[in-house]
Amino acid sequence: MGTRESVPHLVRALERARDPYVQAEAAAALARIGDPAAVPALTGLLAGGPLPARVAAAGALAAFPVEAARRALERALDDPNQLVREEARRALGGTAERGGGDRPPES
Repeated sequence: MGTRESVPHLVRALERARDPYVQAEAAAALARIGDPAAVPALTGLLAGGPLPARVAAAGALAAFPVEAARRALERALDDPNQLVREEARRALGGTAERGGGDRPPES
């Protein structure tokens, strides 16, 4: 999977997968594809998914230069978990690479 035709399937994986690492991989794939149709699902995951998926969603949103992604990342700066806050800060600072949502934050 790596084309725009994959986006609906990857969004379903974000929304339905019970494994947060499957969600994280789907988030990274969506960032690599770069279709803005993925932003609502990624922002939803960032707001309410399990920790590994939230970190991945924050990194993935760096690939989308749209207002909704920026607002979600700004809200994530107040996330209760430090890893999510760090990834959101990195994404907002433009240091996250496209598709880098699957990388763990640096120490």
